[in-house]
Amino acid sequence: MTKNNPSDISDKKTEPAEQSNTEPQKDTSDSRYKVPFFISSLIVVALFFSLIAVLYIQHASVRQLEFYEDSVVRSMPTAGETDSDLQVNINTAGIKELTLLPGIGESRAKDIIDYRNEYGLFTEPEDLLNIRGIGKSTLENLLPYIVFETPD
Repeated sequence: MTKNNPSDISDKKTEPAEQSNTEPQKDTSDSRYKVPFFISSLIVVALFFSLIAVLYIQHASVRQLEFYEDSVVRSMPTAGETDSDLQVNINTAGIKELTLLPGIGESRAKDIIDYRNEYGLFTEPEDLLNIRGIGKSTLENLLPYIVFETPD
């Protein structure tokens, strides 16, 4: 008879006990991490869409500002008219001031500044003819609006 053998009894009792201890731990560990993982995934997705929204709003506001600046109507006199209020010192003006002149865009304004930095100040109107894209007719249109003063 093997019933009286204490080693057989202890082996039988420990097997079910070990199984019962390990199974509930696996179930509880799985269920413990399912809910927080789901919530953290939702938080990550929410943060991602929040970031996208912030970037979109920022981009939209910059575009709106650019549109506003571009849509501002500048009262530029036509050729032949003179506007005593618009006088640009060709030796000190930046890109924004130079682009107010008729026939001068941003690219040409950069060329004027580059020429001024490389060769020095303009002393007479004919100096502008050395800049690529400025011919006699453009110079004639510019003359009522430009001055050649040296900076102090």
